[in-house]
Amino acid sequence: MRDPKLDRNLVLLAADDRFVRRNALKVVQTAIKHAGKSNCEDFPLAVYVSHLSLSLNDTAEVNRKLAVVVNKDLIDAVPSVSVILPSLLPAPTKRLGQKGVIGPSEELRLETLRLLKTVLDKSVDVNPYVDDYPSIFRVTISDAFYELLPLILSGFTDDSEEIRGLTADSSHDVGLEFEKESEEQLKDKVDFDKGPPLHCSLGCKRPVVGCRELVYRSASRLLPALCRDLSDWQEATRTKAPALLPILVVHLEESTTQHTQHLITGLTTGLAYSFTPHVDLTRYFGAICE
Repeated sequence: MRDPKLDRNLVLLAADDRFVRRNALKVVQTAIKHAGKSNCEDFPLAVYVSHLSLSLNDTAEVNRKLAVVVNKDLIDAVPSVSVILPSLLPAPTKRLGQKGVIGPSEELRLETLRLLKTVLDKSVDVNPYVDDYPSIFRVTISDAFYELLPLILSGFTDDSEEIRGLTADSSHDVGLEFEKESEEQLKDKVDFDKGPPLHCSLGCKRPVVGCRELVYRSASRLLPALCRDLSDWQEATRTKAPALLPILVVHLEESTTQHTQHLITGLTTGLAYSFTPHVDLTRYFGAICE
């Protein structure tokens, strides 16, 4: 039986105020959970999917996150998932299946993928959507670990000791996760590791294999950009760049020699730049050359 109060909240899912939309989502979520627990066969769950699927494209990220949860509750509650798929799938396909993924939140993209997996777990016939699922997987399967590197590496030189500590912990965790996911690829490097270098120019703990491999794979992009920043016209950029170079060298270890040309050219150009803080850059130059 249709509940007029619930119908009103479905209309409010399209309200201009994001807080009103969020409150409406919570009301609908409560009703769906109650219907699922009490096995109310006369509760028209399928009627609400068109409204809920629109919430997956809500302009507020926090609402989209809640919408994913509510849609998952709906999938768990309906007797037949095939009824709701025509309305449900277009939104995830639009946000995840195109070349330019809409939405910067990695966590939200992950939860959306888990929502799609919930559909597959229902053993539903997805033949009508044979183009949607592959397009989503093709875009989202790309490894995005390297995109974390600039953020994590810059945290090692942050002015806050707390940020530096959190950066070290995050870097370690990311490295271990990457090592776990790339176990076969990194097997030889783990089994035939030569051990830590004789010295560490910054006196810091040796990064795990996963961290070193991530930096190694991205060094050809990061090092040239950092070396160019050594002679940047903005003082803040020139000051930050030399602090990051030793961090990269610590991760690259002996592989640093592959980038000698960029390093030497960048450092000498930075030293010759009229506005470069010579003392600081010379100190970092010495740390790299130790």
